[in-house]
Amino acid sequence: MDKNRNKKVWILTRRAGTNFGSSLQAYAMQRVFNKLGFENEIINYDEYYHNIRWRIRPFIEDALYFLMNKLPKLSTFIAAKSYTYLMLRKVQLDKFYVFEKTNIILTKREFKTSKSIERNLVNVDICVCGSDQIWNPFLFDSAFYLDFCHNQEIKTIAYAPSFGISQIIQREDQIKKLINTIDFISVREDSGSKLIKEITGRNAPVVLDPTLLLEREDWEEISSTINILQKPYILCYFLGKTYLPNSFIDSLQCETNYEVVNICTYRTLNSIQGEKIVTASPDEFLSYVANAAYVCTDSYHATIFSIIFERQFFTFERFKDGADNQNTRIYSLLSKVDLLQRLVDYDSVYLNNQSVVFEDCKMHLQNMKNESYDFLKSSLNS
Repeated sequence: MDKNRNKKVWILTRRAGTNFGSSLQAYAMQRVFNKLGFENEIINYDEYYHNIRWRIRPFIEDALYFLMNKLPKLSTFIAAKSYTYLMLRKVQLDKFYVFEKTNIILTKREFKTSKSIERNLVNVDICVCGSDQIWNPFLFDSAFYLDFCHNQEIKTIAYAPSFGISQIIQREDQIKKLINTIDFISVREDSGSKLIKEITGRNAPVVLDPTLLLEREDWEEISSTINILQKPYILCYFLGKTYLPNSFIDSLQCETNYEVVNICTYRTLNSIQGEKIVTASPDEFLSYVANAAYVCTDSYHATIFSIIFERQFFTFERFKDGADNQNTRIYSLLSKVDLLQRLVDYDSVYLNNQSVVFEDCKMHLQNMKNESYDFLKSSLNS
C-alpha cells in the first residue's frame, strides 16, 4: 500500500487520565494505520481544557508538588498521605510521558479547541476518531465527533468509538447531528450499534478495540523488560474501589499458594492485600499481565490483554445496573469470544474454575479481526 504514504491521517483519541487502557489503545490505533501504510499522527489535544473541574485538581496538585520541592519546610505541613500521593503521582506521570514520547507520534502543536485544529488541517486527507469512550455523553466534547472537519474536504471515519453506556439520556439531538456528519462509522460494542441505529437510522458495524488488531508479538515488542517475580503470581488490577472481590482473591490464593501482585495507579489505590505496584508505566503494565499466572480485574483493557497473552483471568463488573453503567463493553467482548463464563460475581469464591482454552477464542478473534480490517480498508480507500 505504498500509494497510501502520500495520504496523511490525523487521529483523535483519548490519551489523558493516566490510564493504561487509554494509552495503549492510542498506541494501537497509530500502529494499525502504520501497518496499513498510512502516514499518521495523533492529534495532541488537551482533553481537560473544556472542563474546569478536570483542570482544577491537576493544577492544585502540580502547584503543591512544585512548592513542596521549592520550600522543603512546607512538606512538614502536608499530611503524610498527601505527601506520598504527590510523590507517587509525579513518578507515574513522568513514566506515562516517557512512554508516549517513545512510542506515539503526536502533532507538534498542542490544540485546545476544535477551531484551532480546523485552522491547522493542512495537507490532511483523512481524520479518524476512536476508539475508547470518546462518545460518552457524560464526557461530551464535540471535537471527538470530528466537528473540525465540517468545512473541509476531508474524509472522516469513526473507528470503534464507545458510548460507554447502554442508552443516551442527554444531548441526543446534538449527538445525532454530529454523527450524521461522519462519512464512515463503526463502533466498539453491540449496544453502540443499537444506539446509532435508534437515533440516526444508520448501520454501524461492530469492530474490535484497536488493541486486539495487533498481534501478541507486537505487544511483546514494547513490553517492559523489568524484573518480574520469578515465581507464579496472581495479578490484581482494579479501577473501582467500592467493590473488591477479596473473598475470591483469598480463596484463589489459598488454592494456588501464589503471591498476589496488586497493580494500581496513584489514583486507584485500594485495600487488596499483596505486593503493591503503584507507579507502573503502560509498558510495565503489559509485562505484569503477560507474566501472570492469573489475572483478576474489573478493567476492560486488562481483560483484553489477558486474552492476548493467554492468561487465566477473571473479570468482575465494576458498575451496578443503570443507564450510566459501563458494563456493556465487557459483555460485548466476552460474548463475542465465547468467554462469558469468565465474568465473576464479586461475592463469589474461587471454586477451581475450568481453565480457559484459547484455541476457540483465537478463531473468533481472527474472524473479527478480518472484519475490522476490512472496514478500515474499505473506508480508507473508497
